[in-house]
Amino acid sequence: MYKLTQREEEVLCLVLKGYTNREIADILCISTHTSKVHISSLYQKFKVSNRVELVVKLLIFDESGYKEKIIKNLTIEPFKTK
Repeated sequence: MYKLTQREEEVLCLVLKGYTNREIADILCISTHTSKVHISSLYQKFKVSNRVELVVKLLIFDESGYKEKIIKNLTIEPFKTK
């Protein structure tokens, strides 16, 4: 099982929702640099090199049981139409 900090879990959920580094920084009230640091840490822990690989590894190939924890904490917001 991957050992993620609480902040890394928050960042991971936002990455899975498709937010950019800047949006993640704004939501979590951190700098863009700090959001990039958290994302880089996630890449290292999951042994991937980009967001697509991270999502695929977590949602399709992860056998650590972490996927279920993240999905439970992932609230999908409905599409808003103008």
